[in-house]
Amino acid sequence: MVNLDLVSNIWGPGHSTNNISNTNSGNVGIGVSSPGSNLTIQNNYGSTNAALFLVASSTAANGSTANTLFTVNSVGQVGVGTSVFPSPVGGANPVKFNVNGGSVFGTGQVSRSQVVTFSLSNSTAYSANNDIGDGNRSMNIVNENSTANTYAPLSFRTQANGNTGMLDMKLVGPNDGTSKMIFTFKDTTGGAGFYDRFVMQSNGNMGIGTTSPSQALDVKGNIKLSGSVVSDGDICIGTCQ
Repeated sequence: MVNLDLVSNIWGPGHSTNNISNTNSGNVGIGVSSPGSNLTIQNNYGSTNAALFLVASSTAANGSTANTLFTVNSVGQVGVGTSVFPSPVGGANPVKFNVNGGSVFGTGQVSRSQVVTFSLSNSTAYSANNDIGDGNRSMNIVNENSTANTYAPLSFRTQANGNTGMLDMKLVGPNDGTSKMIFTFKDTTGGAGFYDRFVMQSNGNMGIGTTSPSQALDVKGNIKLSGSVVSDGDICIGTCQ
């Protein structure tokens, strides 16, 4: 092991302070003369979202058309596979972590609990029929595309390929002021296939076996009840008048 006990400053053109400092305590600073940690990077001259740390890769010999692998900028934003951070819905809070491409979170253990936890301290009391607001959302899945019938998905799988079980939840926006949440299951009992089993619409209608429920509860198929049917109105079987 070799220890270097030195103080060195590298100055940049047009700047009155050092760009790189190496102190005898072993701390290295970039953009700061008194680094308080093993590596301290401080942006003093760039824009408000200038990259402090950037890892990129290029297949070109001259380094052109480099692809960003990892970046941290001066406002605390972290990007994996991207250096672009879109504005959140409503513009209330900046995006702090952005991943371009597929990502896997895990502990590396076969048996584990709480692989990923989203937590927040929210003292706002529940209010019926009210938007909770960006500041109170612990997780927000946003599809920035405004094309009709595009969707924001959330997927559950028992294996990476979903062979033994899969559920896709899709919030579909027709761009007409309405929306609906569709639950799609993969069923391999009769051959590989995907089936929309359950839907909730923004108008309050729910459908089982149909994605276009016309009533508060619309069921396509048989119904088995183990209890009583209680109604404050008429019960119609067959064609209703």
